[in-house]
Amino acid sequence: MLRFLAYRILSAIPVLFVMTIITFVIIHSTPGDYADYVASMLRSQGHASNEVAQAAAVQFRIDHGLNDPLIIQYFHWIWDILHGDFGTSYFFNRPISAVINQRLPPTLGLLPTVHVLGTIIGVTLGIISATRQYSWVDNLFSFIGFLGISTPKFLFALVLIYILAFKIGVQELGSFYSSYWSYQPMSFGKFWNLVLHVWPIILVGVMNGISYNMRMMRGNLLVPLNDQYVEPARAQGLTNTMALLKHTVPNHRHPMSAIQSQGS
Repeated sequence: MLRFLAYRILSAIPVLFVMTIITFVIIHSTPGDYADYVASMLRSQGHASNEVAQAAAVQFRIDHGLNDPLIIQYFHWIWDILHGDFGTSYFFNRPISAVINQRLPPTLGLLPTVHVLGTIIGVTLGIISATRQYSWVDNLFSFIGFLGISTPKFLFALVLIYILAFKIGVQELGSFYSSYWSYQPMSFGKFWNLVLHVWPIILVGVMNGISYNMRMMRGNLLVPLNDQYVEPARAQGLTNTMALLKHTVPNHRHPMSAIQSQGS
């Protein structure tokens, strides 16, 4: 096991190295650089002369090493990353590490929530769909499953934002709390306000997990529901529901557990 883990970790190093090269080439393949953007902003918003804007761009390139050869810039970039310096976000005008530290805790809180909800709801709907094969319930859940798997999350998010913002008139879509609860201590009211703000994010994230788990559970149960080992359980007096929960579903926990490592 340790040998396998060591092999996987070591094999990931060249892949990461190639990915850093590809990322670096893509970043520098666009015409111009951020110094040109600084010069254009000085001219358009700062009303600076062309000479002043160009001088600022030249100084920006000197300060950030943009005049160095690309190979030197690449190794400076990798060296800074290995030392925890991800540079500065020009969009937020803040260090990237500060932006990550601000946004990582909410992300780590949402990920397990989305995964657990997607697994529980998807498995439950899969069991219901399998026990009602070809009924309107099965057809409805199958349609939802195919829709959830085939629809990109960003498209579903855009449609949801459009409905909430322009059709329903929901405010504060980009925040976790309303203005009143932002600076209040944690309480049930603040937690409920958080739920009212993050449910669209959870819904977008959980749709794919629900669809995938539902389709997998339905497919795993269709044949075993009529296997011979289920009939004696029913003959002993177990209802269809008890036979399903005690015999059929437990026998298919292993494949469902194996796919959970893929995420929702």
